[in-house]
Amino acid sequence: MFSALAIVAECLARPFSIFRLTFPLISFAAAMLLQKTRALAAARFLFWLYSLLTLGLAVTLVSALHLTEAGTGYLGPVLFVLILALWSVTVLAAARACKAAKYLRGPRASVFSLLFRVIRPSPSVSPVGQATFTIGYRAFISYSHNDDRWSRWLHKALESYRVPKELIGIAGHDGPVVPQLYPIFRDREELPSSADLGQQIETALQKSAYLIVICSPSAAASRWVNQEILVFKQLGREQRILPVVIDGEPNGAAGCFPQALMYSLGPDGESLNRNTVHVAADARPEVEGKEATQVKLAARLLGIDYDLLKHHELDMQRKRAFVYRCVAAAMVLLAALTVGGGILTYHYMLQSEEMDEAAVGVADGFVGQGLKLYSRLGVSQATIQSFLVAADRQLATLYELGVQTPRLKYHRAFILVAYADHYAETGDKARARACSQQAMRLMEDLVRGFPRDKDYQRQLAVAQSRVAKDMLAQGQYSPALELYRAGLTTMERLAASDPGRGETQRDVSFAQMQIGGVFAAQGQPDTALLWYRASLAIRQRFATSNKHDLEWRSEVSESEQMIGDVLMEQGKVDPALASLRASLEIRQRLAALDPRNTRWQHDISVCEQSIGHLLERQAKFGPAADSFSVSLAVMRRLGASDPGNAGWQNDIALINQDLAIVLAERGQIGEALESHREGLAILRRLAASDPGNPQLQNKLAISLLAGAHLKRMQGDVASARADYAQALAILRNLVAQYPQDATWRSQLDTAESVLNLDKGAP
Repeated sequence: MFSALAIVAECLARPFSIFRLTFPLISFAAAMLLQKTRALAAARFLFWLYSLLTLGLAVTLVSALHLTEAGTGYLGPVLFVLILALWSVTVLAAARACKAAKYLRGPRASVFSLLFRVIRPSPSVSPVGQATFTIGYRAFISYSHNDDRWSRWLHKALESYRVPKELIGIAGHDGPVVPQLYPIFRDREELPSSADLGQQIETALQKSAYLIVICSPSAAASRWVNQEILVFKQLGREQRILPVVIDGEPNGAAGCFPQALMYSLGPDGESLNRNTVHVAADARPEVEGKEATQVKLAARLLGIDYDLLKHHELDMQRKRAFVYRCVAAAMVLLAALTVGGGILTYHYMLQSEEMDEAAVGVADGFVGQGLKLYSRLGVSQATIQSFLVAADRQLATLYELGVQTPRLKYHRAFILVAYADHYAETGDKARARACSQQAMRLMEDLVRGFPRDKDYQRQLAVAQSRVAKDMLAQGQYSPALELYRAGLTTMERLAASDPGRGETQRDVSFAQMQIGGVFAAQGQPDTALLWYRASLAIRQRFATSNKHDLEWRSEVSESEQMIGDVLMEQGKVDPALASLRASLEIRQRLAALDPRNTRWQHDISVCEQSIGHLLERQAKFGPAADSFSVSLAVMRRLGASDPGNAGWQNDIALINQDLAIVLAERGQIGEALESHREGLAILRRLAASDPGNPQLQNKLAISLLAGAHLKRMQGDVASARADYAQALAILRNLVAQYPQDATWRSQLDTAESVLNLDKGAP
């Protein structure tokens, strides 16, 4: 896809050759659609077609480069070899996938899912070692037809389960571990109206190694489920019954167990004493959930311990995550090579204003693609940043050498704002400020020259808000508010011309949120709430009318979060908790729809942390510790996927500090110190890697003071005084460098008074 940039010049010179630009994209999209509908043969054909066309575009790029002055040296052949090597890796992976696809059974048979994993043909199913009967099915699923949705899920989940290759063939409780759990019997037709089970059902029960009973109030009232259990017990396989709870309460009024499940049978088939039902898995979301249920049942059917299988599951997840990151990094590298080569080619080929504008416009689109890779695929920030920095340098060269048209300046400003956002996320504030200020200057010049151009006006407002964000981070509230208000005025004027357009209304809601944030930072919560609620009203209206636009829902959750935080600062506990929980519910639904979206996962962590702070203020330290623990678990998963992400590591450290405080309040000093040490170690590492960052130094000092207090409570006075002294040294240095910061001065005074009191203590 990225290689399409290589023939933009040719497409512009020959209008009919635009087909060469769009056809690879069309074939790729069609292949993805076909693999979703399981048309694997057609999908494989289109994928191969896409691969060949992409190679052709890369060759076109090198050919075009060879015709220019840059191609007289070694650059053309080197670029061709690099692109061909990356392309070959992709095609070889596709060949492996296409060869292996015919061996895969179950709903996951997809060419594109196979690109990221090594699949080998599954051998025939081995018989269960301890069984004295012929095995026709790995398991029989017994369920009430009211629970058909659950039975279909469980049937697919078990038949498509991939047994870790390291476990295949080892000795299990029922013999050697088999390579797959296939087949699983699930009756799909209503049972006959007579009082007896059908012959097909009884035969299937006789040939099944295990009976999985889906337990619910409907199953408890089903005579057919009851009879299937009785027949299976009469076969002498009572120990091979696996109850799975999906609804109801096992020991409550809303019972979920059929009668036959709760009694043992004697040799004569008569019921004896009531026995305790040992649940194999509890699939209810609030208990174990579907994922744990799948692994637990797989372990029972394979005849191995659950902990052993779970360990291999986690190991497989780590390996898959590593492969995903490598493939994504290869994609980014291929994009960087192609874009860089294309830009270098255009430097010599572009001769008119139209070509200049089109070249930067296409490159502008690739910047957006690069930024999206981070949140969608989990590509590390270092990889994306290196790609963007290289592209920025080449785009700057193209911009300076090209014809200085208004549209070229507009594209340049757009890219600068995108860079400013990304640099700010990675902590490079100096570059962020430089990019945003340069973008605002460019757009101010354009708006003065073209005052009626709506695109220019909107982009000026975007650049102003980006500069205002930098000012707000430096505590410059008045100039930041002035720029935000100017941007809002522009956005409202543009929205008034087309009230039903979602994008312009989204711009207005963002501007309102930004102004509310300034008032919240200035300690004016009532005014901040007015702006936040105005933004929420717009977002709720469009989220209701555009249910397929998930970003509107995400923005509603953002507004609810901000409102809850302000209400919490005002001490309005109940409405604050309602807003925060409404935000959390939306974010959990979004994350369930797209589990790989790291931004939505991070939003869940932030919301859980806010709820923890609110519960802490109510002295509900147990529930607060639970919320902080959930928040920390989410951030640890994200941090493990990208250890170089300084922002995520910082979040992990701060949540650990929050958790340590509530654990100490509960009297769990040992656990509190353990959590604090983890957070402190991260802050030390971050501060050492960026010693010129005063915010990190301040966080380190506060963490040291908190740790000293915990150590004092534990009786470790000497270590506590050492931490106090180190924190004081950091705070004194910050106050000396930034004497105008009243907050740090107050922290220093408090720390000195605490240390003086501590010296007088025994």
